[in-house]
Amino acid sequence: MNGEITKLHQFIVDYFNLQELKTLCFNLRVNYDTLPGEELVAKSRELIITLGRQGRFEDLLALLHKERPAKSMQIELIETSDLAKVLYEELLSFSYHLPSERESFEVYAEKFINQIE
Repeated sequence: MNGEITKLHQFIVDYFNLQELKTLCFNLRVNYDTLPGEELVAKSRELIITLGRQGRFEDLLALLHKERPAKSMQIELIETSDLAKVLYEELLSFSYHLPSERESFEVYAEKFINQIE
């Protein structure tokens, strides 16, 4: 994974437990139970992906800064547009998409990137 995505993911894993992640999801209006995975590492990764697809990185970063102000310097320099571009590239790199699914995903992802620029 790219450094920005990794940094954001690691921040959540390092400074939040599973119950606190559930609260983050609640505050972000993301249904925790529908996020794939069972553990903190997987759930936090899926939360980042979900919010990326929704164009809501700013919401996530703002909430993380609010919840962990003393630690948030570690993610302070992440630009949401850069993060979205990195996520887009990472999602495109998944090899399990069939060509027809990948094509429709690429169209969707391009629209997402254009919205945040």
